[in-house]
Amino acid sequence: MEVSAAPLQPARRTNYLGWFVGLVVCLSLVFVLALAYIVAFQWGHPHLDITWADNIIMAACALQAPLAFWGLVGTIRAVWHRRFSRAVLWLLFTAWALLLLGGSVLIGVAVIGVPYIDERPGM
Repeated sequence: MEVSAAPLQPARRTNYLGWFVGLVVCLSLVFVLALAYIVAFQWGHPHLDITWADNIIMAACALQAPLAFWGLVGTIRAVWHRRFSRAVLWLLFTAWALLLLGGSVLIGVAVIGVPYIDERPGM
């Protein structure tokens, strides 16, 4: 006796857009909270060692690049299947992930700081 698998109904399909939006928003909140901690408690102090907040910011930045790629793939798939309203949502949150990725580098350099190349001890 062979049972054929019926195709899944649209409501039962996995909603990758929901997962994507949730991950982008959660990583953004984690990034902002860690950055707020650094600004509140370490601003103006010598930043000689890497703290847990720095590690959280670096992890959030590292996860934004794969999320941006996933968003671009999702945008292309939505356009391919002629779901333009979903494609706009994919594109919106992909832009958010890319802005956080690019902006996090600039904010990280401004807040965490990088030593000058020609900086010598005692100068």
